[in-house]
Amino acid sequence: MRRLVAWAARALVPPLLGAGALPACSYDFAAGAGDGASPVATNACLADGDCGGSGACVEGRCLASELDYDSILVEITVPASPSAGDYAGSRSFRALNGLSGADARLDVDVPRFSTLKVTFTPPPCVDAADVVVPRVAGECPEGSAPASEREACRYDFGLVPLELILTPTARALGIATERYSALSTCATDLDCGAAVVRMKLPPGDYDAYVRPDPALTTLASGVCEVVPDLATVTVLEDAEIALDFGLREPTALPVEVRWSTSAGAPGALTGWSLDLVDGLSARRISNRVVLGDPATEADVETYAATLLFSPTPTQNGAATELLRLVPPAESVAPTIVVERSSLGLFAGPAVLNQLTTLPAAVEVEGQLLARLDTGGAERLLPVGGTVTLIATALDGLPAGTLAAFQRTVSASEQGDDRGVFRATLLPGTYRVRVLPSGTCPQVAPCPSGSVLCECPLGATELDAFLVAATPARQAGKTIELAWRTRVAGRAMTPGGVPVVGAPIQATAVPTTTTALATALGTEVFVPRASTGTVASDGSFELRADAGDFDLVVRPEARTGFAWLVRPRVPVEVAEPNLDLGGLTLPLPVPLRGLVRVRADPERDGVEYAILPGAVLRAYRAVDAGTVVQVAEATADDEGNYELLLPERLENVR
Repeated sequence: MRRLVAWAARALVPPLLGAGALPACSYDFAAGAGDGASPVATNACLADGDCGGSGACVEGRCLASELDYDSILVEITVPASPSAGDYAGSRSFRALNGLSGADARLDVDVPRFSTLKVTFTPPPCVDAADVVVPRVAGECPEGSAPASEREACRYDFGLVPLELILTPTARALGIATERYSALSTCATDLDCGAAVVRMKLPPGDYDAYVRPDPALTTLASGVCEVVPDLATVTVLEDAEIALDFGLREPTALPVEVRWSTSAGAPGALTGWSLDLVDGLSARRISNRVVLGDPATEADVETYAATLLFSPTPTQNGAATELLRLVPPAESVAPTIVVERSSLGLFAGPAVLNQLTTLPAAVEVEGQLLARLDTGGAERLLPVGGTVTLIATALDGLPAGTLAAFQRTVSASEQGDDRGVFRATLLPGTYRVRVLPSGTCPQVAPCPSGSVLCECPLGATELDAFLVAATPARQAGKTIELAWRTRVAGRAMTPGGVPVVGAPIQATAVPTTTTALATALGTEVFVPRASTGTVASDGSFELRADAGDFDLVVRPEARTGFAWLVRPRVPVEVAEPNLDLGGLTLPLPVPLRGLVRVRADPERDGVEYAILPGAVLRAYRAVDAGTVVQVAEATADDEGNYELLLPERLENVR
């Protein structure tokens, strides 16, 4: 990956976050009913004694004196409205540090966006004296040729537009990744020898990925092939930034895939495709070549292809590119990945001969079953659902081969085939996940005493689902679905009043995956989110799949209470009931200020412009690289916001 040097026509230093003098917010509303006649609890007090030993009564609300953390990350989303200008619909982030105790005031400055202009230019032309000469309408003039040894070709970006994708380099687990993309246009109406992309985006460091327009499936004859490329880009705040993304002459990689017909069927790899992916980002960095008919000598077939790619940086002196061999979409065969550095590149083509055999597919038939209450007695009954099978080890492949294979099939929901699934698989060991259809047979779906009225079946995972090489047809496999765990507890205010009507959410803790897994196309299993509502007596219950969850009780902002956040709650399959006991809302620490953006005093007459209606979401770090949301607020018509930060998080590891 290379770093592009940005030229900034104008860049201003962002101001320090300052304190704004705002009147204290207050709430005046009639308490509603959470589940009928029960009033909604509000944070109100007359004296410190009303707030328990740790709180103080400030302007009629019980507040905590300090936070047990001193920084948060704030996400600012500006609504799409004419008054928002360039910031309408935008999303940006600010780190707020040095947070103090109660009644903190801090204006949140939305970073001024920059205008980015990226110009894509083809490699230069040289004449007979090796002097660089400019292209004319994308072509090398007579008497010159491309600087590389590749055959001359046209770079006509009107025919082959490029897509530029920018992704923030810094990412936090728990926050969806922002992505900015745009297609190129001709540099001028008369000359498509260069292409440009223009976009507005917030400042920061970005991973840039350039590829031909993915909507184009074929290229016009004679058009030069532009392969994907990676780079890093730094965008300054409030700047006019011009970048020249000089398209590198791709590196040619001749590849030979050798297949022994003594061990397998002739022509077995015809129609397979080859490409190269970056080993760090799993982005494709080459063209994709479909293997044609092989050359045959003795009992060895040789499939020849030439990949054009953009080299990536090395790690510990070794290239990070991965060579990927992908079967046709309709075939039952594995995807193979090999490190390019292991293919012997110092003399002749890269030779891939590790694949000597392909395992034969087998037909597997199974059934989904669930243990359900049929009116006082439990019975195993067939149920519908979706079955995903991901191979963790495949039989019949050479030792050390990195291969991937997965299938997703549906189990019937009705009729004599209810619960039956059929899949064509390769022999091996699979990790299986079953998602129930959400409907149960006509039986009592809820266990005794449950306040829920839903089918209680949960996502079920198996780590060792075995598929043998023989016989060719295998039936009789069954998968019993687990029940979702009943997660229950009581949510109360610091004064012991039920938090009536407050929603409660259980969201799966974000997980990471490796570039290799992404290159192989293996799926990451993510437990489903669950929701519930606090009842009139403070009790709540929800159903959760197995996994680790961030549990959040979210009273409305108008109540004056902070959220209760309990990260990393483990839910086990073998645990039908998880009682969290009594949960007490933490006292809030208000953070107030204005949501604003720096303006042009000469043009606008003001130093700052407010952003009414902006939504602020506050996140706190839980561990390295992982955050959890702890508060949310919406700026009023005057741009004022108030975040009610919880004084602490529950059971932070």
